[in-house]
Amino acid sequence: MAAIKGALTEAGLLAFVVENRIHVVPPCTITAEQVAQGLAIFDAVFARFASLAK
Repeated sequence: MAAIKGALTEAGLLAFVVENRIHVVPPCTITAEQVAQGLAIFDAVFARFASLAK
C-alpha cells in the first residue's frame, strides 16, 4: 500500500492510506475535467501494480 500511495503522490494525487483502504478527499468544488484527471491517475497507477496481484 505504501508503494501505491507513493505512486499516487508522485502522479499528483494526494491520497491517505489506512490499512487496506485508499482515501481521497476532493475539494468542495471540482470540475468534471479535474475528476477525469484524478480517475486517470488512479487508472495509470493501478495498471502499474496490477501484475503484482497475479
